[in-house]
Amino acid sequence: MDHLVVTNDIHGTGGLIPVKIDEILYFKSKPEKMHIKIVTSTADFDAMGSIKYWIDMLNNSGYHFKLIDRGTVVNVNKVAGINEEEKTLMFAGRNTGKECTIAYHRYRQVRDELIGMNGRICVI
Repeated sequence: MDHLVVTNDIHGTGGLIPVKIDEILYFKSKPEKMHIKIVTSTADFDAMGSIKYWIDMLNNSGYHFKLIDRGTVVNVNKVAGINEEEKTLMFAGRNTGKECTIAYHRYRQVRDELIGMNGRICVI
């Protein structure tokens, strides 16, 4: 499995869209029950299911996703840097310009775990 089939909105009006798992930067829970927002460098998508379901399913399929905040999960292999001052993650890839915040109360633990999982992460 190297693709997920998602939609471009919560109602599925754009139909089904295949997204390469390796292109996912992070995903986060949405206010709608049992929905997540999947973020890539080029677009955002929607999918049904809980955060726990998606983490378990992806990690049991050989990928490396990590919960960094109550509702945010990152693709560890896409994390390029950690901004110590702002407690944010920066992602690898051309012109991603995407960042996400690490929970302040878990910052050190998450930082250390991410670096342990991906030694290429740069801390600035």
